[in-house]
Amino acid sequence: MNSVSAVPQPRSASLKKFNTVFWRVLAAFLAAMVLSGVFVFTIILGLHSAQIPSNPGSRDRLVFASQMAGIAGQAGLTQWLKEQKPLVDHSYVYAVDESGKDLAGRPISASLVKQAREMYAQNPGSGDIVRISLEGRPVLAFTVRNSSSFLSESRFFLSRPLWPNIIASLLVAVAVASGMAWSITRPIRTIEQAMDKVTAGDLSVRVSQSVRTSSVELQSLSQCFDKMAGTIEQLLERQQTLFHNVSHELRSPLARMNCAIDIARQSPEKIPAMLDHIESDVKKMDALIDDLLTYTRLNAADLPLERENRVVFDAGETLQDVIDSAGIEASRKKVSIRAELPDSPLRLTGNSNILAHALENVIRNAIRFSPEQGVITCRAWRNGDDQISIAIEDQGPGADPKELPTLFVPFFRGSGQPTGSGFGLGLAIARETARRFGGSIAAENIRPHGLRVLITLPALSEPAATEKKS
Repeated sequence: MNSVSAVPQPRSASLKKFNTVFWRVLAAFLAAMVLSGVFVFTIILGLHSAQIPSNPGSRDRLVFASQMAGIAGQAGLTQWLKEQKPLVDHSYVYAVDESGKDLAGRPISASLVKQAREMYAQNPGSGDIVRISLEGRPVLAFTVRNSSSFLSESRFFLSRPLWPNIIASLLVAVAVASGMAWSITRPIRTIEQAMDKVTAGDLSVRVSQSVRTSSVELQSLSQCFDKMAGTIEQLLERQQTLFHNVSHELRSPLARMNCAIDIARQSPEKIPAMLDHIESDVKKMDALIDDLLTYTRLNAADLPLERENRVVFDAGETLQDVIDSAGIEASRKKVSIRAELPDSPLRLTGNSNILAHALENVIRNAIRFSPEQGVITCRAWRNGDDQISIAIEDQGPGADPKELPTLFVPFFRGSGQPTGSGFGLGLAIARETARRFGGSIAAENIRPHGLRVLITLPALSEPAATEKKS
């Protein structure tokens, strides 16, 4: 029974879930607004808490209360106290007897009565507190401004009561907070939708232009997303191109092998010759797979090389070993290889085997294009304190100037290269090797004829105490 893996469904940028950034930002804004409102309201309540004011209006009201007591007595004063209108500062006249009770029966704190008595004792002629005699009983009259009257009588905005305005303010706060939360989270939703498209296979989507008016952090995030999407798109395109080229390279030897098998079946006497052809094609396929694995390993990621392979070695010794190994092939073509190496070591850190493979590819490529009696010159030198340069020059026909930028592209063959002379992976491997070492590689035509491949690698700034060779 075949198992089918479930395809992950794209996440929808919905606001139905209350644990999204939108709702959290909205809640934060509302909480901040409500707390600010409570803070301001508390200050207002503190300013309008119960207290005994001192102003001409309060004194005039107390004079009127004294006159009312003299004319209408206790009953008239009590009736006036109950029906009086508040002053502009929302204060009322209170008249308390010796027991501390208001004649109109309104509640009043004992501390406020005590404060009034102390103020009268200190300055009885101030007019802020007056003493009235009712039927031989002393009554202390004073004005009181309290918070409850402020809350019940306050008018704001077109003379509306306070509480409807509080509700209206909360509604406005919700609207403003919702707009701000929506504006802040919109770029996040845009990036989320773009990620869903990438998950669905659309790698052409970009978001940096859509969120260019948002915050610096989100702009940086969108640029990182675009860079990531572009890198993935390039990697997939290179992978598809690689698969296409590999299938094309394998098709020819496989076709020749099938043809050789058919000939061997029809003519048994030709079996030895056909086996030689098959063996030759198998070797070519093996070489292709070996180069392909090397290139894929170097090009797979920008991860550092394995710790055990990152050692200090002499690039000059590595180049000399490659020259000695390639000398046999060069002698068959009657080509000589000359080495120009410095006496002091050229120390690098990395995998010497990978560098040797890259140098071998470049030198074998030079051997392939060198004429008989040609000379290949391999130079290595320290370029300043932080670079090592390796140049490999041949005396071949060189390359078409238009093709120089594409010499290091995988499976590229120059127009002057004969069919079957290689797979076009050697220089591509050399380029990836230089990149993994943190260096670069370039090619140029030299006069009167020939091609120079220059590899530049970062050198160790100081000689190492011990030197290893992998």
